[in-house]
Formats: sequence, structure tokens, C-alpha cells
Amino acid sequence: MSTEKMPAAMDREAVRIASSTWKVFRFNAHLWVAIGATALSVVLLLAGLLPGQPGYRFPNLVAVILLVLGVLMVLNEPVAQRVRRIAGIVELSEIQPVPWKELAPAFVMLVAYLGLAEVVGFYVMSALTFLVMGTWYGASRRVGVTARTCMPVSMSFVAVLYAVFMLLLNVQTPRGLLF
Repeated sequence: MSTEKMPAAMDREAVRIASSTWKVFRFNAHLWVAIGATALSVVLLLAGLLPGQPGYRFPNLVAVILLVLGVLMVLNEPVAQRVRRIAGIVELSEIQPVPWKELAPAFVMLVAYLGLAEVVGFYVMSALTFLVMGTWYGASRRVGVTARTCMPVSMSFVAVLYAVFMLLLNVQTPRGLLF
């Protein structure tokens, strides 16, 4: 290859690489969400570490967890693309949509939880919401069996919440009529 043709070939290769890179970023919503989550976590972490600000462990812990998960999402996306290609999924629109009708009760429960946590109490509403969701979405269709199974799990969940928020992170949770 002559020296005159080499820059043109290199330019074409650079354009091809830039074009394929742009296609990955342009059409890959998963990658954009991962990049956005990582950027948001960096902003939150930097805001929590500003000099002169009181040190809050909980928001900084959440920001670090978000950062780690965002980086893992960015790193995982090439693997996920390969898996989608092997599975024969060409477009992300071929992935089954979220069954919103099945998730509607969970949204209603979460809205009720958020509205009643300060009135009834954070830990009582957490236990109740966990119990109701576990019963609603449980594997068994017999409510009594599922509720009996979910009750100890719900109480354990609240014990872990109490240990994490009150003892470990020293965060004040909403107090209501029932704790």
C-alpha cells in the first residue's frame, strides 16, 4: 500500500470505528441507563462528601452502593448484548414488556405504605407491607398458608431494618402511633 493511500484507509477505519461505537451508544438504552446511574451516584457521593457538611453515613452508603452497581451495569452491558445476540433477540423491543397489571397491586401497597408510615409507624407499616406483598405475590394461592409462611419472614425483615437504621446507621425513622 502506498503512503498516499494509507491516510485515506486510516480515515475510513477511524470513521467505521466511530460509527460502530456511536451505534452502540445511540441504540443501547440499557447502556445509557447504566451511564446515567453511575453519573448520578458520583454526583450524590460528591455532594455527601462536601467539606463543611455534616457526615451522614446513610446517604453516602447509598451513593457508594449506587456507584458500584452503576459501574457493574456499564461493565455488564457487553456481556448482556452477547447473551441477547445468542438468544436471538435482535431488538430490545423483542423483550417481553413488563406486566403492569400484575404490578399494580404493589404500587398501591407502596403508596399506602408511604402515606401511612408516619401515622402508623415505620416498622409496623414495613412489617405489614412486607406481609401483604408476600401473601399477594406468594407461590401458594392459599392465603392462610402464604401468610403463615410470610409472618416470620416479615418480622425478621423488620428486625434487620431496625438493626440497620437504628443501630448501624443511627438514622431516625418515622415514629407513629404504633412504633
